[in-house]
Amino acid sequence: MRERLDDVDSVMARMQTAFGVTASHVLWMYDRPVDLPALRAFCAELQRGMLGRVIAPAVLGAAGDRWTSKAQFAPLEVTSRVLDREDLESWVAEQSHAEIDAYGGPAWRLATAQLDDGRAVVSLLVSHAIADALFLFQAVEDAVERRNVDVPVSNEQRATLPTALSELASSTRELARAARAQVAFARHRTSPAAAPRPDPRDTAPRSESAVELDDTFEIPRVIAVIPAAEWHAAAADRGGTSTVLAVAVASDIAVALGRTTQSGMTRINMPVSDRAGRGDARANAVRGVSVNVSPELDPATDLQPLRAQLKQVLQQDVDGSTNDRFVAMHRIIPRRRLRRIGANIRVSDYLSTICSVVGKTHPAIMRIDGGTAAFMSGSLINRAVEAPAALSRNGGCLAMILTESGGTTALRVTAFHPPNPKTRAELIDMIESVLARYGLMPIFW
Repeated sequence: MRERLDDVDSVMARMQTAFGVTASHVLWMYDRPVDLPALRAFCAELQRGMLGRVIAPAVLGAAGDRWTSKAQFAPLEVTSRVLDREDLESWVAEQSHAEIDAYGGPAWRLATAQLDDGRAVVSLLVSHAIADALFLFQAVEDAVERRNVDVPVSNEQRATLPTALSELASSTRELARAARAQVAFARHRTSPAAAPRPDPRDTAPRSESAVELDDTFEIPRVIAVIPAAEWHAAAADRGGTSTVLAVAVASDIAVALGRTTQSGMTRINMPVSDRAGRGDARANAVRGVSVNVSPELDPATDLQPLRAQLKQVLQQDVDGSTNDRFVAMHRIIPRRRLRRIGANIRVSDYLSTICSVVGKTHPAIMRIDGGTAAFMSGSLINRAVEAPAALSRNGGCLAMILTESGGTTALRVTAFHPPNPKTRAELIDMIESVLARYGLMPIFW
């Protein structure tokens, strides 16, 4: 039985308590009403699977928090009113703000609503502290297939005497590890090769015009749905892959918004999965890479240079000495001090664009109510970054998440750039123009 959270899971959980919830938000769109009894059964299956675990805080912080199956769950939420089509995005935004808590739960919420045109929508909001995208979709697949999943964690919410003794030993190891990390970091800082890197925002133009956002502001989000065969053909015709095309499209959107350096370069940050397969019980098994896309490239005509660049980046070791130090030391840092210390670990900046490619999902994921959904999409919710005050302070944010399911490719774009703000309608027009460069004609939701 593995009770202690791995390093990345532990950092993710503790940073959320300090800064705010980060979550995966999955949406299913139906051209019919959903089967409510079947959806309730699906909700119950999720509770019995790997999403049935939450986090219990350690008594001794340095020991590391524990997984536990002693969790609170939220029932399926069925919206009583029938939604106008124009109100759908507001309902989705409302669901993205639902209360979730990885410590004790509910760590996720499932909701559905009926539309006035006969269609329906299902929302699943899951704390990123308990599941990254691949882990989440694995849990959904297990629930649909009614797999009997073994959740190898304790069912204790509070630490017992054996657990406390284990924490004492674990704390000793973590304190020694943190001390070694501190020594290694000190040596790194004095090394001639450890010259500080320039902050990309130092070379990025900023508009002098400020945008004041009130607390009711919702960041614009758009879903563009494209037949998967057309998406892959557009990539192959230009010598690329689905992932390379996604990077190119994300870069083009950044250019259209003006999120570039003075030379026109864009920076794409990509999460890359390190998951070892179905038996990998880590909630988060990812690392991050960055790609700088030069304005001299024209990916709309040729993706091969960008493909070669991305391949090289993926093969390189990432120098994360500062972050590695934080990871090694985070367990011994009091929770109340995480906000101040973690402020130096950037989660968003003026220049960077997040591009996450989930890839092709299992067909079962489209059948959460027994029948097949019209399409599915996913997005990342980062409340600390997307809060109105943070958007003004950080210069906005831009993220694109790609999922492929049921023969469709869905791009969920979250975009707000204060020097060049777009309404949702304007954002749709802009994305439509970007995709047209690749011969793609999406349907927007």
